[in-house]
Amino acid sequence: MENLKENLKTIKEYLKLNSEIVGVKLLKDDIAEGHPKEGQFYCWFVRQSAISGERFNLNEKDFTCPNPELCLGLREPKYVEVELRVKEKYKTVQVGDAENADVLLFMINPRQLMELSILLGGITASFKGETAVCGEATARCYIEKKPSLTLLCHGARDFSGYKDDEMVLAVPVFMVPDMVKRINELKALGH
Repeated sequence: MENLKENLKTIKEYLKLNSEIVGVKLLKDDIAEGHPKEGQFYCWFVRQSAISGERFNLNEKDFTCPNPELCLGLREPKYVEVELRVKEKYKTVQVGDAENADVLLFMINPRQLMELSILLGGITASFKGETAVCGEATARCYIEKKPSLTLLCHGARDFSGYKDDEMVLAVPVFMVPDMVKRINELKALGH
């Protein structure tokens, strides 16, 4: 996608984000390098990437929570049906690189969510507080090809360091040019 790096910079500045926009890509290949030294929650890797810009290649051995394995197509559920899951089989989840992503994750506060809803022409949300960053945000956005909000889950808040005012919005990468177009329209109106 042309000018994606510049477009993401425009969005980040407009929203006054203090964190990076995190890209997520699902890959059929098993990537050997770029794995963390120890396992963690998927939501932890996302937050770490947002804060530090760090990038990760993750497979099922890298997660201490089973939910991302099931939600993101790394493993089939055996005993229960998982509502929000990518049904295609993948071997690697790349977290961090926004320029080669399928889904973009924004770690935001309520004010930034309001601004994003304006840029996106509205957001319809559905969440339960379960499988939040992996299912409600990443998987739903990947499957439905539309923005998906999560107010997070206990795992994200208790074990991954998300603050009380933080939430995550997933946006398909193909929506970025329209978001920037809307920013330019709003700036022309003095916003």
